[in-house]
Amino acid sequence: MENKNVFNTKNILIALFCLMVLGIIVTAIVLLNQKEDAKDTRTSIAGLPDNIPKNIKGLIEAGLYDTIALNIPSEETPPKTGAVIRNDTLSTDYDKDTDIYYGDFITDIESVKQSFSIHYEWSKNDKNPYISGYPVEITCVDKSNRIYNTSSCSDAFHQADPEIDNFASEYLPYTGKTDNGIDYNIIKDYPDRDPVVTVISYTCEGSDNAIKVKDTATSWLKTKDDKLDLNTIEYKYYCDGMMDNFPPLIKVN
Repeated sequence: MENKNVFNTKNILIALFCLMVLGIIVTAIVLLNQKEDAKDTRTSIAGLPDNIPKNIKGLIEAGLYDTIALNIPSEETPPKTGAVIRNDTLSTDYDKDTDIYYGDFITDIESVKQSFSIHYEWSKNDKNPYISGYPVEITCVDKSNRIYNTSSCSDAFHQADPEIDNFASEYLPYTGKTDNGIDYNIIKDYPDRDPVVTVISYTCEGSDNAIKVKDTATSWLKTKDDKLDLNTIEYKYYCDGMMDNFPPLIKVN
């Protein structure tokens, strides 16, 4: 009877040991897969400066991967390679007063026909108080820097809307003038990540001049795209003391 109990105890201990070993193996496999997944969710960029710290490089590559994902069909996977720094776009700087290194460049990814502007900053002092909340920023390139036939683009700060993006790409920014001499701008703005066609003027909201600007801008918009939903147009007014903050007028041919 005593031998039988000893035998059962041994079996239990062996079983517990095996379970423990199995648990260690499973945990190791999960951690290894997570590590591999972390590597797989990055898009490497050829030509990154050698002095960029490993953590900043990781943020750039992971951020680029995520930004590409915003601009391709959900069933597709962003490429892990193929991104290159466009010639003559890389600029770096060092601010001695704040001890911060800066860099900016445009990267092109031929396989998905996309380009993005990338800004990064870093310091040898990890606790440097001058480091901003966004050490890496990846944004869609502006119209003047596009090399691919695309006008609709999303990034962490801007959500794409093909209809508005296409309209803006063809016609905006635009500067007009009412028949009584009031200047106004029409731009694509991002008040809450979503793109919005916005009319900006040197007028006070509700005034006769503001109404004149709205009527004039609306007429111009209708001549360019009669399908544009005019109810979505936003208006910004720079009234009285706000005049000095009026955005510069942009003349468009």
